[in-house]
Amino acid sequence: LAGAMLPVAGPGAAERYYREAGAFGADRGTVEFSLFLTELLSGEFEMALKHLLSAAEQAPDRYALFDFQRYKPEAILGAGGGGPTFLVDVDGERAIVKSLWDPVSVVDPRPGLKPLALLHKQGAKGLAQLLHLGVNLKEFPYVTTAFVEGDDFDSFREARGGTVPHEQVCMLGDLALDSLEGIHKGGFTHNNIKPNNLIGGAGEECLEVTLLDP
Repeated sequence: LAGAMLPVAGPGAAERYYREAGAFGADRGTVEFSLFLTELLSGEFEMALKHLLSAAEQAPDRYALFDFQRYKPEAILGAGGGGPTFLVDVDGERAIVKSLWDPVSVVDPRPGLKPLALLHKQGAKGLAQLLHLGVNLKEFPYVTTAFVEGDDFDSFREARGGTVPHEQVCMLGDLALDSLEGIHKGGFTHNNIKPNNLIGGAGEECLEVTLLDP
């Protein structure tokens, strides 16, 4: 019922329904995971993470999207068509975990993840380093990549009052094209180019642009 309310009345109404269901004895794990989804849809990422961790504590076999002990979630960075993205701590180092929406029992993730693995095996430059392709509890697929320091292009523009000089736009565009070229030479396409998937930051020798979430 709450799921049907989402497109009509919005996440606020669905959230109230889930909270009332919990008060009347509905399965706690289901309620917490449902609240995670509605908070995610509302952009309330801090609350969404709290509900997800609570759901996983209640029923890890159903709601632990990845190994929360190995990859300690610090924040949710966003949620796109592929799934939510988490900033995590791995032995004191930051990393990124992208959890896929569909569990293995619904969609086989291998056709989608194989090109990503091949790209990194070929050493394509301009991508965040792939750390791990995993399936938690044989059900929940996820991708772990290195955390990239820098600003995405949206943040870069906003920090400059919404306008970036054309010389900088051309420079960043050239760097982004260099990164894309490495993918194209390998016979692949990125398929997800947008400002917040382009990170500009200091490289070993100069400014570099890293492509996220291919």
